[in-house]
Amino acid sequence: ALRIVEFSDFQCPFCAQSAPIMKQVVEYYSGLIQYVYRHMPIDELHPDAWNASLASTCADEQNSFWTYHDEIFANQDNLSKDNLFALAQNMSLDMDQFKSCFDSEKYAYQVRRDMNDGAELDIEGTPTFFVNGEMLSGVLSLDQWKVILDAFLLSE
Repeated sequence: ALRIVEFSDFQCPFCAQSAPIMKQVVEYYSGLIQYVYRHMPIDELHPDAWNASLASTCADEQNSFWTYHDEIFANQDNLSKDNLFALAQNMSLDMDQFKSCFDSEKYAYQVRRDMNDGAELDIEGTPTFFVNGEMLSGVLSLDQWKVILDAFLLSE
């Protein structure tokens, strides 16, 4: 199967544009690709991105990463801590667990590991994708993805 790894920043407008396209890609190539989200919050540009990444790891702990991921991008204009908590509450997550996870920065090491990996791969902006290790940058349309992925699948 093809492996697509995306390095993304929850506060980046291009990542928000890309998110619904990636959802279509995953549905279209269901069973043929493995899609992995990695955290690349760029603090100096996006002061709320770190908290959003951290919050998403706490949603992941309750098996709700992708739903929460979509909610963050849908509410990208306000990613204050209060709003990140409100999103979790609207999804009926266990708020005691979510709050304790967030406040303890329980999964900060995961976010930092992703950021370090991204830095080692010389990623300069988000979103950056790796398709079986080959780097692609920026927002690609569904049609562009089809051309790229079909070529990869043919060569397998």
